[in-house]
Amino acid sequence: MYCSSLTLNCFDKTKFLLFVLGTVLFPYIIYQKTSLANNWTRKRRKTLSQHYETLLSAFGSMSILWFLGNYEETFTPTTFLFVIVGILGFGYISEILVDTHHHTLATVHAWNGTMYNVVKLVALAIIILGIYHVQLASHEDEDFFNFYCVAGVIPVVMAYFAMKTVELQNENGRQNRVLFHLHHVHLFFALAFFTRFPTFVSRMAAGLCIGASMHGAAAFGFDSSFESV
Repeated sequence: MYCSSLTLNCFDKTKFLLFVLGTVLFPYIIYQKTSLANNWTRKRRKTLSQHYETLLSAFGSMSILWFLGNYEETFTPTTFLFVIVGILGFGYISEILVDTHHHTLATVHAWNGTMYNVVKLVALAIIILGIYHVQLASHEDEDFFNFYCVAGVIPVVMAYFAMKTVELQNENGRQNRVLFHLHHVHLFFALAFFTRFPTFVSRMAAGLCIGASMHGAAAFGFDSSFESV
């Protein structure tokens, strides 16, 4: 078949639809049903229009992830399974173990022991999986490996400039002070771009990252990274 990017027939449309259903709609519905059944608290009770807005934003985000994260090659039922594990697992952690509605980087001084332990375990898992994926990238050609490593610096640089923006704004005026809040919806979405390899572990990591990110969207929405204090 003739392939033309102008008519959008250069990618697997059926697989793209399954990707959207498996990373946005199904996990979102499953989380909402589970949340209601278990009486999990949420930051806000969403109206129908707020659900629509969240799903629309999630669709846009996951569409970008599809094209830039190599998910046309790597999305499988394994990925979907771990998306569900990720969204429900993160929900359990945040609702039952540490109640993360009251814990952010801005309140690190008030974290309890459980919150510290959870953050340490998550950080350790990210480090281990990060090393694993860098090793996978090293098996590719040198250009890909260099690009992969440089791309990994981009989220760090963006977070750095976000913190500097907060500092400058707070220094220039005493009113409308803000804090930088690194939401897990943004953190795990960024990590999902690097879980792009056709291995079981990479697909598992991809699902967990997408699921954790979608938990933030489903529970809180796509909140701003800048909070007024």
